[in-house]
Amino acid sequence: METGNQKIYWMDTLKLLAALLVFSTHFLAEYAPKFLVHWERGHILYGITGKLAVSFFFLMSGYFAMKAAREKAWQYMIKRYLRLAVPVLLIETVMLFWMICLKAVNVDAWLSSEITGRYLKLENMNYEMFLSDIFLLGGKVVVTYWGNFMLFAGPVIVMLLHGVCKDKGASAGKWGKVKPVLLFGAAGLIFYLLGYAWYTVCMLGALLYLAMSGEKELNVWTRRVIKALLLVVICFCVRTPETNAGYVMKGAASFGLVFFICYDKKIQALLENKICRSLSVYSFEIYLVHTPINLMVVSFLFGFLKEAGVPHRLTLACTYLLSLVLTLLCSRGVHAAAGRIVQSVWRRIE
Repeated sequence: METGNQKIYWMDTLKLLAALLVFSTHFLAEYAPKFLVHWERGHILYGITGKLAVSFFFLMSGYFAMKAAREKAWQYMIKRYLRLAVPVLLIETVMLFWMICLKAVNVDAWLSSEITGRYLKLENMNYEMFLSDIFLLGGKVVVTYWGNFMLFAGPVIVMLLHGVCKDKGASAGKWGKVKPVLLFGAAGLIFYLLGYAWYTVCMLGALLYLAMSGEKELNVWTRRVIKALLLVVICFCVRTPETNAGYVMKGAASFGLVFFICYDKKIQALLENKICRSLSVYSFEIYLVHTPINLMVVSFLFGFLKEAGVPHRLTLACTYLLSLVLTLLCSRGVHAAAGRIVQSVWRRIE
């Protein structure tokens, strides 16, 4: 459980695992779609998809937005915008340069068009699309960036609502504790009815923060019963179709997963190992970097190995490992460079 601003490392590890889930499912969708049969309805992995990982990202963004003070709202919004925009600026600038190089050597003349992948089409790129992704937090160049604007706006809404609750509920006794729950619950319902499921999941993140902040010590048997009920909820909510309602259910599954681990010290200790703690700081960059690497770098190796007659499974293994290594290395570089840029910009603003 969280006390004050204490960092919860196992939550960071869950974000890392979510990013790697997105990485793996996107890799399979691009290079081995037949393996995705295990994710179809009725199979054991049904529901454990990239959208489940995205729901976890939104849940966590709502959770951590509850820590932001409303009197520093403008600082929070600027920092969050820079946190999302600067890595995309770096990644897509490199992509643009790489694409110019590919066009300069007339890559389409000596490689089949399908090798460049389905998400990126070299002939359709223009600078307006890049600018839209970078400054408007869009997903025109890399469609997996589609959620960036919502990852910015959702937590900002949570932070502002939380500020209102603290202002009006500070001296309201028990009602002051109930009011935030009702407010975030109502906001989540309104967003769902309007068709904005991911904002609803952000509100669930705020409710998660309130629930975890108010936890009391429980006896062993009570914990076991709660964990058993949470497992049922998780299993039910995960195995839902990818619809507007299904995304909210996946958010509920993520909610249940975090709460389940809160009651299991062994899982927490397992997730807080040194490797995960060192890699978890790059979770967002992994989410951003992996698709460009798969489609603009690894795709060429996959094409060469395929045309050379290398067995398909060996080709998959080699390209998966290469993609993972390149993704981790590039994520570290983007994280470091973006951090320096954000700090420099922020010093000028202050």
